Amino acid sequence: MVTKRHWWIAGSVALLGVGIAVWMVRPSDPAIEPEEVAESALPVDASNSDRIEEDLAAAVETAIDETKIQVHAVGDFRLERQSDGRVFFKPSIESAQQLNRSNYPEDSIRVVQQLLNHYRFAYKENPVGVENFEITEQLVGENPMQIVFVAPGNPGLVGNELVDEWGTPFFFHAVSSQQMDVRSAGPDRELWTADDIFIE
Repeated sequence: MVTKRHWWIAGSVALLGVGIAVWMVRPSDPAIEPEEVAESALPVDASNSDRIEEDLAAAVETAIDETKIQVHAVGDFRLERQSDGRVFFKPSIESAQQLNRSNYPEDSIRVVQQLLNHYRFAYKENPVGVENFEITEQLVGENPMQIVFVAPGNPGLVGNELVDEWGTPFFFHAVSSQQMDVRSAGPDRELWTADDIFIE
């Protein structure tokens, strides 16, 4: 005699069998091709000079309190904290070493423009001032976060001014908060004459 219990057991066994059959014929997981793994594991190319500013953003952490702004290097070899609290930004310092070392005076103006670009990234605006010494002092570390873009002893520094290859201070003119014209007086060492050197 077949009872309800027998029907329940038979139904359970049937369901179990269907489950096993479905599991056995299920599609296998798609295999990951070696090429896909290789592509996903490729390192990001950080050698592009256009990404220096982004790298600086990732490498510098600012902590603001009531009296000062401190800069902390976060495991980045491009930043070097000095004992006096200043932070050397090595790519800028290395670029600045190229001042007045080329046969083309325009190259020194390009170097100065690069230093100003680094400064603008850190502070969102040009160094404040109209005189060469005012701009230069901020590039050598007299700024709120004490970031050094031009190291003391740089060949392009005379006193507290950046000078061209003839020893004449560069002329700076802020066109806007994000643009600064840089001019060399050229071989005659006088501004606004025919041999002035600048980049449009």
